[in-house]
Amino acid sequence: MNPFKRAPRRRQLQVQPGAEALETRKLLTGGAGNTFAIIPGTIDQPNGTVSVSFTLDQAHFTRPKGKVALGIDVVADPSGTLKPLITSVTNPHGEIVPQTIHAIYDPHVKHRQVANGRTTSAVISPIGSFPGDTTAPVTYTVQVQSTAKTTGKFLLGFYLPGDANGDGVVDKADLQIVRAQLGAKAGDKRYSFDADANRDGRITRADLAYTQQNQGVKTTISPVIAANLDTTSVSNPAARTNNVPTARFTGTATPDAVITYSNSSDPTQTTTTTTADASGNYTVVTPLAQGENVFQVASVDVFGQTIKGAIAPVQYRP
Repeated sequence: MNPFKRAPRRRQLQVQPGAEALETRKLLTGGAGNTFAIIPGTIDQPNGTVSVSFTLDQAHFTRPKGKVALGIDVVADPSGTLKPLITSVTNPHGEIVPQTIHAIYDPHVKHRQVANGRTTSAVISPIGSFPGDTTAPVTYTVQVQSTAKTTGKFLLGFYLPGDANGDGVVDKADLQIVRAQLGAKAGDKRYSFDADANRDGRITRADLAYTQQNQGVKTTISPVIAANLDTTSVSNPAARTNNVPTARFTGTATPDAVITYSNSSDPTQTTTTTTADASGNYTVVTPLAQGENVFQVASVDVFGQTIKGAIAPVQYRP
C-alpha cells in the first residue's frame, strides 16, 4: 500500500513502512504506485525545519529532456502531533527552486480558497541537471517544517508525476489512463490516485500536462527489497536448518543498492555486505552461529533511501 494515498476529502496515513519477519515476501509492502522512495525524518523542535537531500543519477533516473517534474509529499506519523509542511526545494547551489508549487487538495475547493490554506502537502518541483554536464549526478534538498508548534516523525515520499500505472516510467500508456480519467474526483470509481499528478483530488488538464511533460522519464529506484533463503544452500530447507556454518541468500533491490545482513542473534558475528547488480539482483553468503540465526537486512540505495527488515530464522545444527 502507498502511505501517501488519501481518503476522499481528507489526508490519511494508511500504513507506515516497516519490517516484516516473513520469508519470500518483500520487506517493505509493495503497491507503492508511483512513489519510488520513502525517507523518514524527525522534527524535534516546535516550528523547526529539517533538510533532506536526495541525488538524481542518470544511471538510475532517465531524463530525456534533462529535466523532470518531481513530486514530493510528506505525511506525519499518526501516533504523534506533527503537522509537517514542505516549505521549499533548493538546488545544488542552495538556491530555492521558485517553480515548486502546492496544488489545491479537495475536489470541492475553488482556487480562490487557496489563501485559506486548503492545499495538499504534495509539491511538484522542476529538477534539472548541471548545465555543463547533463549526465552528472545532481543533489537537491527538501526543507520540511513543523507548523502550529508541533513536533514528531514524518515520512517524505518522492513520486513520479505522470506515472499513472506505477511501473516506473512515464509513457503513452500513462497518457491514455489520464485522458480516460479526466474529470474524475477522489471518491469516484474511475479516479486513480497515481493518475492525479499534483495530488489535488481531481484529474484535470494539469495532470495531463505533467504526464506529457514527463514523457520518457524513467527510474529504477524502488521502495522495496526482497530477501530469500537459497534452499540449495542448506541441508534441511523445510526446517530452514543447515549442518555447515553458512547460508546463502538471494534477492532484489534497487540497482546498485548496498545490501547488509546483520546477525541479530549473535552480536559477535560481523555483518556481510554486497551490492545489487545493474538489474537489482544480489547474492550474499553469511556465516551462521550455532543455534538460531535471525538476520536484519538493510538496503541503502543511490537515492539515499534506507530500508530495513528482519527475515525468518535460520538454524545451524552441526
